[in-house]
Amino acid sequence: MPRSVAVFGLLVLSSLCAATHGETLSLAGSWRFMLGGAARNAETPPELDSFSDTIQLPGTTDENQKGPENPARETGRLTRLHPYTGPAWYDRDVTIGQEWRDQRIVLFLERTKYTRVFVDDRPQGSQDSLACPHVYDLTAALAPGKHRLTILVDNSRRPPVGDPHQLSDQTQTNWNGIIGRIELQAMPRVWIDDVQVYPDVAARKVRARITIGNMTGKPTEGELDFCEPAGPHVVSVSPAHMAFKVVDQSAVLNVECNVPKNARLWDEFHPNLIPLLVSATINVGGRSTQLEEVVLVGLRDFKAKGTQFAVNGRTTFLRGKHDACVFPLTGHPPMDVAGWSRYLTICKSYGINHVRFHTWCPPDAAFTAADKLGVYLQPELPNWRPFDGKSEHDRYLRAEADRILQTYGNHPSFVMLSLGNEMAGSSQAMAAIIAHLQAIDPRHLYAQGSNNWFWKPKLAQGDDYWTTVRTLNERGKVRSVRGSFADADAPCGHVQTPPFSADFDYRAAIAGVPVPVIGHEVGQYTVYPDFREIGKYTGVLRARNFEIIRGKLKAQGMLDQADDFVRASGALAVICYREEVEAALRTPGFGGFQLLDLQDFPGQGTALVGILNAFMESKGLIDPATWRECCAETVVLARFSKYTWSNDETFSATVEVANYGPADIPQAAPSWSLVDSRGQSVASSKLPARDIPQGGVTSLGSIHASLAACKRPEKLTLCITIPRGETAPAVVNHYDIWVYPAGVELAPPRNVVIAYAWNKATQELLAAGKRVLLVPDADLPGTLPGGFATDFWCWPMFHNQPGTMGLLCNPRHAALKEFPTEFHSDWQWANIACADRPVVLDKTPADFRPIVQVVDNFGRNHKLGLVFEARVGPGRLLVCSCDLPGLHDCPEARQLFRSLLDYAASDAFRPASSLPPEVLQSVLGGKNQ
Repeated sequence: MPRSVAVFGLLVLSSLCAATHGETLSLAGSWRFMLGGAARNAETPPELDSFSDTIQLPGTTDENQKGPENPARETGRLTRLHPYTGPAWYDRDVTIGQEWRDQRIVLFLERTKYTRVFVDDRPQGSQDSLACPHVYDLTAALAPGKHRLTILVDNSRRPPVGDPHQLSDQTQTNWNGIIGRIELQAMPRVWIDDVQVYPDVAARKVRARITIGNMTGKPTEGELDFCEPAGPHVVSVSPAHMAFKVVDQSAVLNVECNVPKNARLWDEFHPNLIPLLVSATINVGGRSTQLEEVVLVGLRDFKAKGTQFAVNGRTTFLRGKHDACVFPLTGHPPMDVAGWSRYLTICKSYGINHVRFHTWCPPDAAFTAADKLGVYLQPELPNWRPFDGKSEHDRYLRAEADRILQTYGNHPSFVMLSLGNEMAGSSQAMAAIIAHLQAIDPRHLYAQGSNNWFWKPKLAQGDDYWTTVRTLNERGKVRSVRGSFADADAPCGHVQTPPFSADFDYRAAIAGVPVPVIGHEVGQYTVYPDFREIGKYTGVLRARNFEIIRGKLKAQGMLDQADDFVRASGALAVICYREEVEAALRTPGFGGFQLLDLQDFPGQGTALVGILNAFMESKGLIDPATWRECCAETVVLARFSKYTWSNDETFSATVEVANYGPADIPQAAPSWSLVDSRGQSVASSKLPARDIPQGGVTSLGSIHASLAACKRPEKLTLCITIPRGETAPAVVNHYDIWVYPAGVELAPPRNVVIAYAWNKATQELLAAGKRVLLVPDADLPGTLPGGFATDFWCWPMFHNQPGTMGLLCNPRHAALKEFPTEFHSDWQWANIACADRPVVLDKTPADFRPIVQVVDNFGRNHKLGLVFEARVGPGRLLVCSCDLPGLHDCPEARQLFRSLLDYAASDAFRPASSLPPEVLQSVLGGKNQ
């Protein structure tokens, strides 16, 4: 049975304290510094006179420009200016005042790599958490007075976890240093060591598990209160009080308090936080000591409810993005709430309510920002290696999972945890860890991994949800839950291959799956590199991969087209992402999706798959409001069977709405209109008013519109609107369709000859001064395969076929006068593009440009033509590298053929470029390139 997960997220105002403390001594600032030296199991630090350099902490060696400058030019990722892997020593003096005598003193390092700590040359231990603070108890070593504090950070000493994004130079870099808070903390020798809060939301009852530490060596006793702080109360919480004793080194106290039934809950729409106070009065050595922690509580219940997720009983749909820790100015994540608030606010502006952190766990500031903004987070163990049930790898990650839960588990935004990415190994070992985590912390949902066993997908035993690219039913049928794939993971998805429609969903794929299914790393549509970004890389990384690509494009004579390639490939990527999102939303009972990505991934071959760049800045492809038409809590959807129609047909569609908003929409009265490119109405009507319940997909009725009035080729836009009164904006969505005359005459004009091959006969026609339209009915030698969607992920990593990135059109060219198009691919090009064999035109002059150009991937940078023209001696040649007559069932193919024929017959057919026959022979008759 699915488990209900109820949680009061705990947010300590003195964020991430290792313990209750009265004072802190910040260690931020200048430290003595040394690279290299003995490191592994060092028992003493280097001599003081070995430190001839200084460094600023918090920070990294990269940020401080330590180490030699890197001359390398990485081709598949960003280049670190000052990479360093190995031991680095950080050293400074600290003075402990008399007021800290008889206090417990700890060193707090918020985030770092493997560390060893020394005080006055004496070792104080080592720690290796990647995701959680390193906390050293230095009480015995730090008596009042001056001391030497030395910290070794060795980023070459990596846990056995593969190359997760917690460490990888593909994204955040394997930096060396200490980031976040660095401080000494002083507290009484009896202290509040840990607070974990577990509520029963339905009963409005809160249980707090509080650990009291005791290093006095003597039993102690006290009284504990759990209540609201003094001052104005958000709610009237019934305070809890108990007396306790600490006999040994620690005691765990369990206390309950009641919360009124009208207490505000926490979710994405209302991220309410309630302040509560943990107060302990303790008798230490005959003196009364007051210990206090103020916590912010987010009351929420996150659970798997059948095949979907529910928050406080209300069904939700996870509209997620993948995060790989891409922060190119620093090479590491922000450690402040402001930095994460910026990031998550941008996410929410694009309709995102969920973030999956791929093989890494963000810092406390990320959870804090998500608590305040209402975003559901899934951290992941820093792991990209299989579990085997017996190795150091398994032991390390089990301990790291425990640390993550203890450190961040109280945050209401922390809703799910995965053991890693795309793993295999021992499912039994992973199931044992999942069972352990479920037992020790029931506040979250757990899964063995994200897209584990993707080559043979299966729901893992004990998992609360399933993140996958495909499912496998009981008959062994594999079905996809996303629309695009690499060739290595064939077959391709419905966005990449015909037939193309707005009617596809995943209900067959999730049938019989008992838990929520989340589409894994959905999208991955490449956008051409924007070289204008190069100047933005002013921090620890440089975009030398962009510079290399720019140089290749310049060598191909197409650098002047770079910005157009960005616009055209980006426009197509947006179209493809929209279909990905809507296919998921059209699916009743679907759990959600995790995009890859809203932003670029600058590594693993340079995967520029975002509509935002690596800095989370817009590429100018689509504004947030327009994106939210298809990606929001409530989306109105049209289902129809095709995008291209003939004017003797009746356009038909069904209208649905996916409503995962905060409430039902009573008596919604949808309206629709179908308008042409001039804004003139072709048809419009209203659908019957009806209630739209929250938490699913509701049918609103059907649309039928005669297309007979479209006498000429037209792009029509369907607009559907659901008003929501004066207090909320209307729900609106738009769809483009294309309508063509049914009786298109395909006979050639008298002055045009149609040729179906580049051969001697075609060349003789041109030599005789004829006008020739070449439409090959077989593959030309110098061509590549055709395709609609932009290249998946990136060419250097997968070498997908065709590996192209859409069309760049000249919509004002007379050849396209009777074929309405924008400057980029859209659905009316989909069947044509898939049947195309784009011609490699690299041997043409540098300034030669096709009328319809296929944008190639940045790895090849071929000049590719779908439609192009040239003067050939006294003749004129127009080439379309798609067998349009072979697509006679497609009205768009018939119409493009007609438009090309009419152009070839017209006075406008005067190609600006001349190509010698020998060039055309090498282009159209040479070997495949």
